[in-house]
Amino acid sequence: MSRKPALSLHRRIIRDALEIAWHHKHLWVFGFFATFIGFGGVGETLFNAFTASADGAMWRPAMLGANGFVPGYATVRTVASFSPFPALAMLLFFAAAALCGAIFAWITVTSSAALLSGSRKIARGGEPHFSDGVKVGAEKFWPLLGVIAACGAVVCLALGITGGNLAASMRAGGLQSLFFIGAFALGTVIAFFAALTAVYGSAEVIANDAPVSKALRDGFLTAQTHWFVNLEMAALLSLTGLAVGIAVMAAALVCTVPLIFLMAVASTFGSQGMVIGILTLTAVILLVLAAALGSFVTTFQVAAWTMLWDELDAKPLPKILRWIGLTSRKSR
Repeated sequence: MSRKPALSLHRRIIRDALEIAWHHKHLWVFGFFATFIGFGGVGETLFNAFTASADGAMWRPAMLGANGFVPGYATVRTVASFSPFPALAMLLFFAAAALCGAIFAWITVTSSAALLSGSRKIARGGEPHFSDGVKVGAEKFWPLLGVIAACGAVVCLALGITGGNLAASMRAGGLQSLFFIGAFALGTVIAFFAALTAVYGSAEVIANDAPVSKALRDGFLTAQTHWFVNLEMAALLSLTGLAVGIAVMAAALVCTVPLIFLMAVASTFGSQGMVIGILTLTAVILLVLAAALGSFVTTFQVAAWTMLWDELDAKPLPKILRWIGLTSRKSR
């Protein structure tokens, strides 16, 4: 992959990450599954923290009490109350949940590792194969699971506590609202660094074969030391992802024009089967576009963070500091 020295660090990384995501579509398979755990979505964690903390956190405690914060509590209670054999039903439910959870963990963690290792190999001039990514993910599964699970727990805890404060602040005002603002800011910062530590810690596992504790420590130190550069990258990745999403939505609207015409024709002739068929086709197209968009964006983000991690050893200056320095020299 050719590089142009004239480009700044951020623009070069974003350009190369877009090229990786577009020209290596087999990585989208890994990106699709990595999206489910938000791997690489550091910008989303930072800029969507309010939505994430507000969703569900306000009404669940009121309806279910303190147990409302326990994931799956409502489902467990429903299974126990409607089954004629509660003990057997609970045993089967937990066994099925454990099996599904294990499969989900293996697929998502392996996909995250494959996506990270594949992006890094491409950025260094290599050409990874699908089987290579699966092999790396299987070999590094347990340390990666530890890194991702630890960071994910911190993110959920930070946003969960913030959501509880949000619910309390809506029933009060004044000082309690100010307390929420402070707690929200703190929770957002913690979630941001935890999401970034997950990516950098996973890179430590893949590249340096680091154990879980060292990967978490080194990943956090990298995120902390270069926090301004990381913040700039998160903002640029979010803006780029937003632009890609708008472009895909525009393409989807263009694709639906002939479907709308066919719908009008079917309605005119009163063909209910044709209407149902067109609606089904439209839903399938939208689902495919949404899955492709999510897979592409995750692949792009992970590739960008991976390349930035490789560049941080050179201790790059934040863009705003470089801009201020350039402005100061021009003013003289």
